[in-house]
Amino acid sequence: MIYLPITFTILLVGSGLGIFISTYYYPNIPSLKLVEYFYITLPLALILLLCYITTKKRFLFILFFTISILLLSLTYSSIKSKQRLDNLLKVNVEPTLNGKVKVSFLNKIFVETSNFTVIVYLKNFDKEFTYIGSDVLITGRTKHIYHYLTNKNMYGYFIYLFSKNVPFVLYTEEEKIGEVSKSESRFLSTINAIKQDIFNKFSKYLPHTSSISSSLIMGESSEISKEFRENIRISGISHIFSVSGFHVGVISFAFVLFMNVFRIPKIIQFLVISIFLIGYSLIVGLKPPVVRASILASAILLIRSFNNQPNYINVISIIGIIMLILDPFLSVDIGFILSFLSTIGIILFSGYVNDAITRKLNKHNIEPGKLLKGIITLFSVSLVSVLVTLPIVILWFGASSITGILSSIILVPLSSLNITGGIIAYVSSLIIPPVAEYIFRTVNLINIIF
Repeated sequence: MIYLPITFTILLVGSGLGIFISTYYYPNIPSLKLVEYFYITLPLALILLLCYITTKKRFLFILFFTISILLLSLTYSSIKSKQRLDNLLKVNVEPTLNGKVKVSFLNKIFVETSNFTVIVYLKNFDKEFTYIGSDVLITGRTKHIYHYLTNKNMYGYFIYLFSKNVPFVLYTEEEKIGEVSKSESRFLSTINAIKQDIFNKFSKYLPHTSSISSSLIMGESSEISKEFRENIRISGISHIFSVSGFHVGVISFAFVLFMNVFRIPKIIQFLVISIFLIGYSLIVGLKPPVVRASILASAILLIRSFNNQPNYINVISIIGIIMLILDPFLSVDIGFILSFLSTIGIILFSGYVNDAITRKLNKHNIEPGKLLKGIITLFSVSLVSVLVTLPIVILWFGASSITGILSSIILVPLSSLNITGGIIAYVSSLIIPPVAEYIFRTVNLINIIF
């Protein structure tokens, strides 16, 4: 059904417009009220419906449908945005914060209090914060969200804070963080032990390049030099060093390719991959982009297991519509947008790229085996993902150089092999250590090329 992807796109655009309008012009918001929505759309609906009945032109119904959903989503999101912003601006900031560490990124953590979430930036801190789940007492310098709202040069960052429902950020140092109580359960202790074992295995088998695998697979960039980190930024591939939906997509696709080779039933594939994604999400700290992408991937695999030829575009559209209705602020979440855009792009175009590469090899009398076919498919998926999301990345993060575009086209597929190889190598080290050693050598070679 064409209406499902259209509805998702309109909801995404309408919700995003409503949020931008209601925040950029705050407090003088030129937004619509729900009552006004009906006053506007009712006459329009009658006119378009009458024209459709008399002419039987399908585009008139689609036009009415588009305008109605757009106005409704814009109105709803603008009202919800004003309510959220009013609440955030009422929050009084204090230089001392008491809360529980929920999510950890490089140089920053999300601390949840009884009423809201605060982003804490750690000065001179080059590794992921380890007190996940602990109650902490933090002192530092604060900046209220109003500072970013009134500074239009910082509006993009304001939208980021606003979408996460963060009233202020706090800047501090590691020594100014006190652990009130360490509530690490046995379950969390097991997860941290597995994470540490992964780092230990990488250090053992990849003594000179472990930092690349640790960063790409786990998001742990503490061992990467500042010079290399700067090269990553210039190359325009910083996003692949922050675990996100890209990683979930690569892992899921690699699993599907591997299990298809052995003709494993699709329902078993769904169960195995879903369980693995749950474990992966826990190990990387339940980062929201990873959790969202894991839900999306699991839903697609579940429907695929009961339908031999599902319409993946419709499946993704339904999931997107539900998520946007539940949380319209996802429409300004760059991770959400890129995840859905890349997934749709892969479904539509990766097959063509795959076929083109295969035909080129056949012309040179090269018949790809199962392993080479898997690598070509993985490369095609990564390449399409880069090209489809590139306009959004440039629009959101600023201009990109030709060098950055070319390096993304080369290094993103290469990083896909790194992520896949690193995971296979670690799992193999738990089951068949001698085999794992050879796989780690391959991963090491990929890291060197990288």
